[in-house]
Amino acid sequence: MDAAISTHLCVEVINCHSTGLGGGGFMVAYNKKKNKVFAIDFREQLPRKFNNSKKMTQGDTILIPGVLKGLELGHKKMGKLPWKDLFEEPYKLAKDGFLLHEALATALAKKKDYILANLGLREVFAPEGYILRQGHRVKRTRLAETYKKIAESGGSDIFYKGEFALDIIKDIHEAGGTMNLNDLKSYKAYIKKPLITKIKDLTLYGVKPPGSTPTIAMMLKIMEKFNWNKRQLRENPGLFYHQMIEAMKFAYAPTTYLGDPKYVNNTDDIIHYMLNEKHIEDVFKKIDNKSHPVEYYGEYSNHPFSQNGGTSHISVVGPDGDAVSITSSINAHFGSRLLSRRLGFIYNNELSDFSEFWPRVYNYT
Repeated sequence: MDAAISTHLCVEVINCHSTGLGGGGFMVAYNKKKNKVFAIDFREQLPRKFNNSKKMTQGDTILIPGVLKGLELGHKKMGKLPWKDLFEEPYKLAKDGFLLHEALATALAKKKDYILANLGLREVFAPEGYILRQGHRVKRTRLAETYKKIAESGGSDIFYKGEFALDIIKDIHEAGGTMNLNDLKSYKAYIKKPLITKIKDLTLYGVKPPGSTPTIAMMLKIMEKFNWNKRQLRENPGLFYHQMIEAMKFAYAPTTYLGDPKYVNNTDDIIHYMLNEKHIEDVFKKIDNKSHPVEYYGEYSNHPFSQNGGTSHISVVGPDGDAVSITSSINAHFGSRLLSRRLGFIYNNELSDFSEFWPRVYNYT
C-alpha cells in the first residue's frame, strides 16, 4: 500500500494532464495475510448548492476532489510506513523536476490555447511564452510545497478542513464556482465490497458502480466463450482483436443504465443482467466476422461518445503478496484547465462526466 500511494503521488507530478490531487478515482487492494480484498470509492462529488439552471462557469465544472481522502483511507487500512514518508520521493520529484515525456508533451501541444490562457498552467508549461516540448525539464515547485505540508500535517485534514480548504474555495470562487467549505468538510471516501467475477480459473476483483468493473467483466466473460489459446492467437491475431472489439461494443451498450447506487436503485439488477450466463451466451452468438450498425449492439448503443482525457492507472504487488490497484482521473486533459497558483495542482472538470438526460445516455450519475 505504501509503495502504491507514493508511486501514485509521483505519477501525479509527471502525468498532471490526466490525474492529480484535484481529481478522484478508485482503489482495489488485496491483503495477503488476511486473504481479503476491499475497494475504495473516492470519486468526486457534486457541491450541495450546485445550480444546473444557470450558465455553467469554469468553476462550476469542478467537483469536490477525492484523491487525497482515498489515499489516506487506503493508508489507514493497510499502510505500514509513517504518512510523511510516503511524500519524500514525490516531493523531490516535484521540486527537482522531470524531463517532459511524450504523452504529456502531446497533450500540451493539443491543448496549447488552453495552456496559454491560464496563468497557472502557463507559468509551469510555458514560462518563456511558448509551450515546452518533450525533453524539457519541468518543475512543480508549488505542488512540492503542497506535498510537504500534507506530509507534515499527518493526513488529509489540511486539504479538506484546514489551510488548503480555504485556498481551494478561493480558487473555485474566482473561477465562478459555488463550492463551499462545508462541501469539502463533508466529503467522504467509501470502502466497498468488490464486484467479484470468475473468468476461467481466475477471479476478477473490481469496483462496483460508479466504477466500470461490470463493463470489463462482461467483456472478459464474452471473450472467455471463444476459448482462445496461444497457438490460435499467433496464427490469427486479427480475428482475436475483431472479436475483442465486438465484445467491447456489446459490453458498453448496457452501461447507459448504470449509475451511482447511492442514487440509482436498480444498479445491482443491471449488473446481474450484464453478467448473467444466458445474456453472455446470447451476446456471444451474435458476434460473427463482421461489424454491424451501432443499433445492433443494444438499445442505447447509438448515443455519441464524448472524448475525454482518460485516466492514470498503477498496479503494485508487494514482496509479501499484498496488491494494490489505483485508477484516478481529472476527466478531460488538464481537467478544468485551471491550475491552482496557490497549491500547484489542476482541478477536475468531472461535471462534464455527468449525463444531461436520464437515463438515456452513458454513465448517468
